[in-house]
Amino acid sequence: MSDSLIPDSQVDNEIAYLREQIQSLERRRSALSSTLLSSRHTLTRIQRAKAKATSTASPAATALDVVQKQQKHNLENLHRTCAGITAFRVKDPDPHALDDGKVLGVRIDISIEGRFVTPYYLLLNRPQPSSEALRIHKHTIPPSIPLQSLAAKYLPQPTPAPADGAPAKPNRAQNLHRLVRELHKELVSHHLRLNAVSQLRKDAGLPEDTTDDAAGRKRAGKFGIANIKALDVGAEEVEITWADKSTARVRVTKNGAIEKVVVRTPDGASRKRDVERRISGEDGRVEGIVQRLAKQ
Repeated sequence: MSDSLIPDSQVDNEIAYLREQIQSLERRRSALSSTLLSSRHTLTRIQRAKAKATSTASPAATALDVVQKQQKHNLENLHRTCAGITAFRVKDPDPHALDDGKVLGVRIDISIEGRFVTPYYLLLNRPQPSSEALRIHKHTIPPSIPLQSLAAKYLPQPTPAPADGAPAKPNRAQNLHRLVRELHKELVSHHLRLNAVSQLRKDAGLPEDTTDDAAGRKRAGKFGIANIKALDVGAEEVEITWADKSTARVRVTKNGAIEKVVVRTPDGASRKRDVERRISGEDGRVEGIVQRLAKQ
């Protein structure tokens, strides 16, 4: 008699469920720890216990150090939430670096739905030590952000003096604050669009990833939608595919409004005007596409 075997798909589902539960419990533990350490009553009790302790290495002293670190972390988060932009100075280790290796760094924090994404960095130096003009040295800004055009607008470089001795044109003033504000605005829009595409997939009942299932087929979602994906890194164009092979191309503006929609039949010969109107109707926002498609 052959042994009964559990299907691989069932085992994979159980493992995925257990991992999800572990992650959920870890997040809850982190949230409870932060709440406890941020409480004023906790700080007061620990301070009283430390005052009564006879040794500097008492458990109360260790606990007080942990609480103070948490309070410092809370203060940093408050600054990141309110400002979102932090400047700092670093030194380039390269012995041949310009301006004796002096580098001005700018950190840009983006919060989406109460969570911070990986921060972005802008590093600037002075190519001419005799001038205060700054130039972008390195950065981690995504390629979909028009950094070069913004830099040309707000960080114009000094005009070199003509070789023939003619008077040089006056240099335009640089505005680093304006550059960083515009970058922050662009990055927020960038992540809101990416988040909108992810939310559309959830609304349509599609998995977070776009991998095929064990049979090599795409797992279909609700309302006959087979897939939703961004066609570019900035999510300025979104493609919706239905199970009958109909496709929609949605052009999205920087602020998340739908600019243009084209929905074609499976053979691509004609357009589905009624579906186009539903997609771009009501408030015309990208976030509500699936809800509008559900209204037949």
